[in-house]
Amino acid sequence: ALERSANQAALEAFELALNALGHLPETRESVAQAIDLRFELRDALFILNRMDAILPHVEQAEALAIQIGDRRREALAALYMSGFYWYTLQLDLAIKRAEAALGIAQELDDTDLIVLAHYRLATALHHLGNYRAATISADKARELVDTKMDRRLFRFGGLVYSFCCSFQAWGLAELGELRRAEAAGRLGMELAEQAKHGYSISVASFGLATGYLASEQWDAAIAVLGRGLEQMELHGVNAAFGWVG
Repeated sequence: ALERSANQAALEAFELALNALGHLPETRESVAQAIDLRFELRDALFILNRMDAILPHVEQAEALAIQIGDRRREALAALYMSGFYWYTLQLDLAIKRAEAALGIAQELDDTDLIVLAHYRLATALHHLGNYRAATISADKARELVDTKMDRRLFRFGGLVYSFCCSFQAWGLAELGELRRAEAAGRLGMELAEQAKHGYSISVASFGLATGYLASEQWDAAIAVLGRGLEQMELHGVNAAFGWVG
């Protein structure tokens, strides 16, 4: 349901699954499932802009990962905490948690986690106005995906590659590198459109539109932002309204 942009239905299904899991004996496997379900719940809640309900799930997921000594899930929890701090503009904490996750990811030689950590660093650095460092982090994530993975990596509620392209495009536009900004923005949007994923399209739209605005392509920017708004209204994608609306 989440991959098909049925976000409210996904949230309800994840809640039912977590409740059902609570009736099973506690084993390492069931605890790992509980962690994963809390991550999935966070994604649905984030897309629907239910931010008040996110932190308890992520904190519990992190505590459970530490309890069972699962370093990979501990790193994922740190990345989700980084995302929460980023959204609430606690940017030093966002960077600190992303860097901690990157350290674990490199220790485990886990490419997925390394990509996700560079993306989280990119978003936090971007909000600090450090556009050069942010675009470099986004580019590192993109390069790893292009050389070692599938661009359809799905995490944080959508297509991570599209997210990276969007923030990279935004940062490049701020730096005046308009051709590179448009190329990155177009790539992110094309991937999101191919997947027909509403949240990914809405995130991709503001990165591409920022490049168009910087180069005074007003009609193109309006059209792209209109596409993002359309997806937000259709699928209840409320998280991106501040950038698209």
